[in-house]
Amino acid sequence: MIFLRVLLLVSFTLVQCILKTHEDWLQESPCNQLWWNFDLASKIKTGNNSTNIQRQIKLLSDGLALKVNSCWFKFKVTHALAQALLQSGNFHDATKYQKSSYKEALMDRSGGCSSSNSSSSSSSSSSSSSSSSSSSSIANTRIVVLGLALINLYHEAGTGTIDVVHEVDKVWDVVNQVSCGDRSLRIRAATHVPWMIASEEDALYIYKDLSQKIVMLLSDANMDCRTLTHNDFLHVVDQCHTAPQNYSHWYPTYAIHYHNFDAEHNLHFTKAIASLYYISTRSLSWIAPVSVYQSNITIHTIHTNDTIHTIHTIHTNNTIHTNNMILYKESDKKHTQHTTTKQTTIQHTIKLRNKVGFVSAFFNYGHSLGQHIRGVIDTLDRNKYQVILIHLGVRRPEHDGSNGADILVTNDVNDDTDIFFQHANLNQLSDQRLLLSKMNLNVLIYPEIGMDAHAYFLAFSRLAPVQIATWGFPQSMATGAIDYFVSSDSLEPDDTASFDHYEEQLVQFRKATPWYFYKEDAFRKMNSSAEQLHTSYNPFQMDAETRAKTNIYLIPQDPIKLHYTMNAMIESVLRLDPNGIVAILCPIDRREYLINRFQRNDANTTLFSSNTFGNRILLVPRTNGRYQFRRLLSMADVVLDSWPWGGWTTTLQALAANTPVVTLPGRDARSRFTFGSYKILGIDHFIAANIDEYVQIAIRTVLDQTWRNKIMKNIQSTVNKLFEDPNTIVCWEKFLDRAILSSFINNSD
Repeated sequence: MIFLRVLLLVSFTLVQCILKTHEDWLQESPCNQLWWNFDLASKIKTGNNSTNIQRQIKLLSDGLALKVNSCWFKFKVTHALAQALLQSGNFHDATKYQKSSYKEALMDRSGGCSSSNSSSSSSSSSSSSSSSSSSSSIANTRIVVLGLALINLYHEAGTGTIDVVHEVDKVWDVVNQVSCGDRSLRIRAATHVPWMIASEEDALYIYKDLSQKIVMLLSDANMDCRTLTHNDFLHVVDQCHTAPQNYSHWYPTYAIHYHNFDAEHNLHFTKAIASLYYISTRSLSWIAPVSVYQSNITIHTIHTNDTIHTIHTIHTNNTIHTNNMILYKESDKKHTQHTTTKQTTIQHTIKLRNKVGFVSAFFNYGHSLGQHIRGVIDTLDRNKYQVILIHLGVRRPEHDGSNGADILVTNDVNDDTDIFFQHANLNQLSDQRLLLSKMNLNVLIYPEIGMDAHAYFLAFSRLAPVQIATWGFPQSMATGAIDYFVSSDSLEPDDTASFDHYEEQLVQFRKATPWYFYKEDAFRKMNSSAEQLHTSYNPFQMDAETRAKTNIYLIPQDPIKLHYTMNAMIESVLRLDPNGIVAILCPIDRREYLINRFQRNDANTTLFSSNTFGNRILLVPRTNGRYQFRRLLSMADVVLDSWPWGGWTTTLQALAANTPVVTLPGRDARSRFTFGSYKILGIDHFIAANIDEYVQIAIRTVLDQTWRNKIMKNIQSTVNKLFEDPNTIVCWEKFLDRAILSSFINNSD
């Protein structure tokens, strides 16, 4: 007992000493207090929790309020505060603090361009000069990182205007200067456009500027590794075999596809950008070593007098299916005579199952891509295919603290497997390519190329005999190593125009979609316990009486999809329906952008001043999970589809919630998903040919309830055609078999 008392006394005294020491340390210098606040703030898990975000902001703000100008790490705290403010929706202050962080880094800069690849250093340099060079390099890297953070803030959350472009170009000039002419950064600087553009005038300027910058880089000999010599440009040549820059996240060519209506024009941009990366980073065009690929095909090639007949036998279980097909007509008489003298049979017998890999950063149940692709992954015949999921930038479920509830995995069924590249680090591309090549995949499928830099740069390499891109990002990235682009006749125009939209060979599934969407991802059980938690959800903040008198036109897309030409449509809807409001789903970091877009009253925009229609535009906070989102869709009178990039998953969920979607299809797949869905259902009432007709249909849908309900009754009786279509898997398997066979024959020649 005495021992226990002594132990408690000693422990209490020790704690007091530690607290006293900590208190003395904090009072010793404001920098110590700032670091302590920064450390506490960094440990707060914010997520979408506004209370935690405000706690983080207060800690960082209180720290910066001290006299901390001499603290070397002040730029870190300022940068962290900027990110927290952006999370809270305060774009104005976030920009202010991010600028401050960037300027502090500039003030700390010492010396010019400093690169470990530079040939300017000599072997006789002293240790002090080496230390100085290292310090300068760290300072320059800091400028690059903080400069990119400021650029991302402008482009991803701000309004794309000519003035903003000029401001961003100034930052790019400094970033390119201190990065020693890093070619990957130069390409990013030239091709990085704002996500949201304010007007046609701004758009014309931005895209003219983009074209000029691309032409300038393509004509710059220093960008082309094929023409440089080691002696002339040592530090540039050394970069030829490295990975693209990895300072921060970014999305090559991403925003371009949300602004430009002309898909063929977009293809010219993506081809030019891919060419720049190809010639400036030669390591991207990597080809896997030749190996014996697994196949379930036994090929017998029999040469006869004037025709080459190929019999291919596909083994499944105990059944053998044989197709006899004429593959090639031989017209050379000499060769014909040679082949008739002796009949030869060549047989290749290899393992039974083909390996099909899927690679993406978005294999999540809650992500639209995961919802579209998981049905295809699940239902491929495992007697014919082994499936490998390659997760980019994703931790293994058992290591991420969430038990992997949202991560789509194979569960190691039928020898299927998952590969996790935990860090989306482009510096590891070489190792990752080699690992994937050793898997001896027959097919590698990219559900999207364009939403993630990691997948984009992997797609420059030949990692499997057959490589496929699909509708997840319905635009060609023209990386040069993708063989096919899988689409659907319901997504592409009826004429041949679609073939000008893709660099790859276009594959259109007939009377079937390439996605397999589960009913459970669209039809949420209203009586489920999870659904019941959201029965009181009131996104429009109206009582029953007010709601009964109000017509709600809902735009549930991310603001990046709200093209500036939609302003006129919104204005017309509000003018023609005095009882209408337009509700826009608004992530908190886009709120200030939307307020500025629809409520400013100046020379640039008068349509949406607070005195006219701006007060009838409601910004709805992002929903908390899929049940709230479904409820949001069901509570609207009509959903307004966006253009030139329309809704995909949202359309399926809206129709399942018995809410009509008005759509304006364009000339390429980006805007034709809703159109294609209606074609499958045999419905054309909500499809517009132009903006004026779009407005008329939206107004009639809301005001003519008899007409609306009659059409929706027909939709509800046939809507199941949009889900779990068995023809989808039939088309996929036929296509995969043909593609594998074609590749095998070509590689056997």
